[in-house]
Amino acid sequence: MIDTSKNMWRTKGRLNFSLRGLVFYAPLWNLQCRTDPFNAWDVANSTVISCDRTGGVMGVTGFTADGDDNIDCGNLSQLNFGDGASFSLTGWVNSADLGTYRTIISKGTGDGFQACWFIRFNNTGNFNIQIADGAQYRIVYTTAANFDDAAWHHLAVIKDGDTAIYIYVDGSAEATTGSGDALNTVDSMSNAGSVFIGKLNSVGDNFTYTGTIGELIVYNRALSSAEVAHIYNTTKGRYL
Repeated sequence: MIDTSKNMWRTKGRLNFSLRGLVFYAPLWNLQCRTDPFNAWDVANSTVISCDRTGGVMGVTGFTADGDDNIDCGNLSQLNFGDGASFSLTGWVNSADLGTYRTIISKGTGDGFQACWFIRFNNTGNFNIQIADGAQYRIVYTTAANFDDAAWHHLAVIKDGDTAIYIYVDGSAEATTGSGDALNTVDSMSNAGSVFIGKLNSVGDNFTYTGTIGELIVYNRALSSAEVAHIYNTTKGRYL
């Protein structure tokens, strides 16, 4: 069993977030993540995940990268999401690298229409998620831009099967797209690529991250808006 009694999971003795369906947790701010390799956790499968860091600095607020650094967490089958799958990702990020694309987390190369999923800033500071199955792809952007403002932001991306994708920033809804936006045309995103933090493992541009990533959590289910708000409120004390 994974010991969830420690402070990386709890504040004042209470869980910071639900453990149901939690398949990846990287508390990059935590002292235990300052070794190389360091461990992330898959609670749903009671698995410890070894992650290798290339460059960057691990500190009290997380992993700070300057554009050529990343963390390789390996090919995690539990983050291969199939046709119609639901999943959610939340995390804390801080970036001021205006005018470029910067990857927060990815699985797969993103080259052409190859199967993959990744979440990043675009060149105007919007958050976006791209999903692809080898033939079709969809991209969903936040309506608001300029989140690369050198301030901490909590990001939550929820894919609710083929029904909708939701993006929340700092606890508030910023984007929604439904099945009418052709989500159901994208089938399995499963691929043999590694999960990278701070990099898209592309043949071309890796769209590496500049800034700090505090923590990342991935679920194999769709979080509710109440759960997103709870995670935001119980973890923000580390950053705000």
